[in-house]
Amino acid sequence: MDRIRLFHGSTTYLTDGYGSYHSRSTVMGGSAILLAVRDLQAKLSEAAALRLGCAPAEIKHVDGSAVGPGGKSIAWRELEVDGMPISVEAVFANHKHTYAYGTAAAHVTVDPRTCEVKLLDYLMVEDVGRIVNPLTLNGQAVGSIVQGLGGAFLEHLV
Repeated sequence: MDRIRLFHGSTTYLTDGYGSYHSRSTVMGGSAILLAVRDLQAKLSEAAALRLGCAPAEIKHVDGSAVGPGGKSIAWRELEVDGMPISVEAVFANHKHTYAYGTAAAHVTVDPRTCEVKLLDYLMVEDVGRIVNPLTLNGQAVGSIVQGLGGAFLEHLV
């Protein structure tokens, strides 16, 4: 890992970005990472095959090295394409949108004289599936509550 530079989370490094809506960050990002890893493995195999004089399909990846027929090997860090370090980028696109399922209940009081609404209690239940990152899950849940309450209490939405 110390020889791998991973860029993520910033549009400075990305050609496209669509946000994390629809609870899609892990599915979309994880799938893009899987595609990038496959592309990286193919590029490493191609570069190693050129240096070791064999076909890319004959290359095996073992402990940071590309190993060819007869045990000849070359370290990944020595592999380049056109004099540049090997680099990959992947995008995963999925047009099958999914939505979260859940429900919420608010306990409020309304002053009949002023129509002021006070939130006394709030309960939300979500079917979140497998939790990959509890901190992110909590942030999305709280964010959805705040956004919903903002709309319900008629905050100014442009």
